[in-house]
Amino acid sequence: MRCLSWSFRGEFSVAACGKDALALIEGSKEFDLVLVDLMLPDMSGFSLVSVLAIASRRYRWSLCPLWRTRRLSSAR
Repeated sequence: MRCLSWSFRGEFSVAACGKDALALIEGSKEFDLVLVDLMLPDMSGFSLVSVLAIASRRYRWSLCPLWRTRRLSSAR
């Protein structure tokens, strides 16, 4: 997320788990984009998107899987 914050000039929010993400998204703030990890500590990303799609009719949901094809070096 630190890399994104340097190149992105907008405002963003971070949630550590699915429960926190639900609270953020269902709150009064509007989001243009939601990125969800598939392996959250308390639920899967698919479960989170399913709950949000049912609970919040404000958004249209599209799944766009992303993955890393090679291991990133720990040295920067």
